Amino acid sequence: MGLFVLLILFGSAVALLLVYDSKRISTAGGWGYLMGIFVFAVAAFFACGASVVCTALSLWRGEPHRRLTIALLIVSSLVVWRLRYVPWSLVQVLLPHP
Repeated sequence: MGLFVLLILFGSAVALLLVYDSKRISTAGGWGYLMGIFVFAVAAFFACGASVVCTALSLWRGEPHRRLTIALLIVSSLVVWRLRYVPWSLVQVLLPHP
């Protein structure tokens, strides 16, 4: 759970930074938005990888909260599967079109 909280805090910080500098990013061509999305995607990749390792260790050890761990893994997998096209849509919306 700590990894998810850390990811949410990091994502919020990146989003606030992008909102705060939106005028400067827009005048520079919008590449800052792409960089912010990339930074968030890399952080999410490492957080998800660490979550998979933690889940595997929890299941292997036979900890009492295995059912909660499996439920969180299934729900987060469904959310990721449902939102799989969102990053590409954001890139198309945020980058300037000729």
